[in-house]
Amino acid sequence: FLFYFQANLLSKRGKLQDQLNEAKFIQENIQKRSGVVSSYLQKYFSPSEFEDFERFLDRKSKNIMEIRELSDKIALSEEQMRVLTKSV
Repeated sequence: FLFYFQANLLSKRGKLQDQLNEAKFIQENIQKRSGVVSSYLQKYFSPSEFEDFERFLDRKSKNIMEIRELSDKIALSEEQMRVLTKSV
């Protein structure tokens, strides 16, 4: 049981490390392109439209992060339930 638990934790740690690396890679790419894209959009949007668009993107990013966190919590809870039901 302990070996299974340790293996499970190591697997989860690996998945989280992969997610972190992916997030860092995505963030770097976003930062590289955001200035160019922003200046391009400012040519076509009014200042208030551009501000609304930035708020929309910010909220969308936060929603995506919340969804991922909730999915991870659900998966963890389901795994804990499976382990508990096996041990009973």
